[in-house]
Amino acid sequence: MIGYQPPAPRVGSKYTGYIDAAKIAKMIRADIKAAKTNGDLPHDIKTSVRTRKYAGGQAVDVTITGWNAEAVWAPDHTLTTAARYVKRTVEAIRSAYNRDASDPMVDYFDVTYYGGTDWGVYPWEGVSS
Repeated sequence: MIGYQPPAPRVGSKYTGYIDAAKIAKMIRADIKAAKTNGDLPHDIKTSVRTRKYAGGQAVDVTITGWNAEAVWAPDHTLTTAARYVKRTVEAIRSAYNRDASDPMVDYFDVTYYGGTDWGVYPWEGVSS
């Protein structure tokens, strides 16, 4: 791969260096609470922020609940506009503390933490056509 330049690391807006996943989870919980207070997130959602540690890494997962499946999923099993907004907002909060210097082109993965953001209800749980 002559002339190949690896991508520049992507750094979250609140990244200050390596922090343990448990501390990151605590900061994410506080940020979600603040977002609900200032109106960036609806007050009726609930979130579960969990951490995982394993050989070679750590993960922070956020599950969003508090809405029924019909509020989250459209009849075609895509997220509703409101659910998409909430998920993107929570994902931005979750990723703000991360640094990603991965290069999938050469199968190299280097992040502060892995994880994801998802809804705790699924389309087959009560969506009517």
